[in-house]
Amino acid sequence: MIADAFPESDPVARFVTVLAMVVNDWHRTMQMMAAIALSDPNSEVPEARGIKLMLARQEAAGCFEATKFVADSRKRFPEIETFVKGLGADAQQYIAAVEATVDKNSPEYQAWLEDHRNVTSHYPELVRERYVAGKEEIANALKRTAKKNVRGTVTVGDTDRTLRFHYADEVAVHLLPDIADNPDLLSKLAEARVAAGRFAGLAFAAYRAAHEDVFTREP
Repeated sequence: MIADAFPESDPVARFVTVLAMVVNDWHRTMQMMAAIALSDPNSEVPEARGIKLMLARQEAAGCFEATKFVADSRKRFPEIETFVKGLGADAQQYIAAVEATVDKNSPEYQAWLEDHRNVTSHYPELVRERYVAGKEEIANALKRTAKKNVRGTVTVGDTDRTLRFHYADEVAVHLLPDIADNPDLLSKLAEARVAAGRFAGLAFAAYRAAHEDVFTREP
């Protein structure tokens, strides 16, 4: 059971679970990008280019988010810092390379990543005070997973890209509202997304009408 291997009371278990979500997202994003490249080798179709751009944005935002997650978790939880330091020489080399991207004193610092992340996405944070107050998202997701007595698996193959932490997907489900208790949530979300799309279309049409001289209609 996931609850046996990753108890929500253990900050290291929560840390490893969020890292598992990060890895799943990265590999799946890269797999989708590769599939787009194969279906459109020249990447000249606007929609294919748009999908690749969306995935690239998510990948960049995820890189910063994951790096910040690791750095913040190490600072906030001595037990996580002890865990990370005990992982061996190779792990220290890898984590140093990762953290260098957000270290303003490092020559590898990527100054653009944080601003980009801020307009894209976030991963769950580990915060001791929020955990004690019962408000830490990943802890609550693990707690809800435990109540369901869910089993989880991990797939390991011969290459990095075959690694999948399926148990983290089971936990991630519980970062969402319980659809069983609130069956109309998805339909309401769908309605809101349709409304947002229609609003965007009307907003663009009004903007275009106000700036007609700079737009041309292609045949």
